Amino acid sequence: MGEGVRAHTPWGEIAYQLAGKAGYEIVRRSDEQRIAPGADTIKELFGSDPVLVVLDELGEYLRRVQGMGGRDQLTAFLKALLTAIESTPHAAIVYTLAVRSDGKGVDAFADENEFLASAMSELESVSGRKATVFLHQRSWTGRYFALFVISLLHPIKFGLPDGIKVFAFIWICLFVVASWFFTRSYTDKKASIFVTALLVSVYCWQMPSTAEAFFWIPSTMSYQLGIGLQLVFFRLLDTSNKTKLHKFLLCLLALSIPGTSEVNLLVFICILSVIVFYTLLKPTVNNTKFIFQLFALAIVASIFSIISPGNSVRTEVLTENAKNLPIGDLFYAIKGGLIATKEELFMLFARTPLLLFSLLLVLLKPWHKIFRSR
Repeated sequence: MGEGVRAHTPWGEIAYQLAGKAGYEIVRRSDEQRIAPGADTIKELFGSDPVLVVLDELGEYLRRVQGMGGRDQLTAFLKALLTAIESTPHAAIVYTLAVRSDGKGVDAFADENEFLASAMSELESVSGRKATVFLHQRSWTGRYFALFVISLLHPIKFGLPDGIKVFAFIWICLFVVASWFFTRSYTDKKASIFVTALLVSVYCWQMPSTAEAFFWIPSTMSYQLGIGLQLVFFRLLDTSNKTKLHKFLLCLLALSIPGTSEVNLLVFICILSVIVFYTLLKPTVNNTKFIFQLFALAIVASIFSIISPGNSVRTEVLTENAKNLPIGDLFYAIKGGLIATKEELFMLFARTPLLLFSLLLVLLKPWHKIFRSR
């Protein structure tokens, strides 16, 4: 590892990574004897700076030390490590195991990973600081477009954690532009600025947490991105003379929006269905054939999203949390959404009189023109 140090155990390597050769000397005896150090010794290595301990491929290590009491000592080390981290506010741990949500191993070190998953679960159950479990899917998921954008543009990928602030600011600006682009289709230039300010203000006002909505990138890409793309889509769809570029962008958006989140998928298909139904009632509508083609693309993308194998773990977790209700059933999702809308609609307007006032203005505007003409 450097400086003439050769570690034999995970705790030996961690000690060197945290505090260099001096840190390794603190655990040298434990490392050479393959005996796990205590929590106080590990805590001494942390110092005063923020510490993130990352453990990977523990199953492979456990396989190598199988006949040397490796399981007992590794378990003892993990217990001491968690105890030390629990009492150190500026320390955290991230560990990976190749197991499914039910704890079953999925690779060549399945037995070892299952043992470690069970051990970590037991240790975490008595810990004061609870763990957050992230289930990584190797298969594509229903949020394929949101995940694609995240993997492409996330600032962490470029080693720029402070870039999250810049990313959030840029996205807020784009969201405002998308809102203005949409409102511009039915208002004049001056009025569109007012309506956009009104819509964005009310939208941010109703958010449970503006910080989570815009500064938490997975949330931004899963929800706000889909909303912004829908605003652009329906504005382009309202364009009377569509160029080839317009049609290409509409096709691309029809395939992308269902891949942002389940909520955006449902809203998008519902609105598009209403437009298709109106087109059937009014055959004279321009671009009738193209509207049906867009609807077909959206349906294909929605099916692709719903049946994606990566949704299985999320469905398992949601089903368990909902006491075995049919979360994976699309009709159940629609029913739940309608019930939630019914229950929350009144409170939405009650909390934001400005939104109700704005809606009344929009609805009464045509009547105002009629009375003025008289």
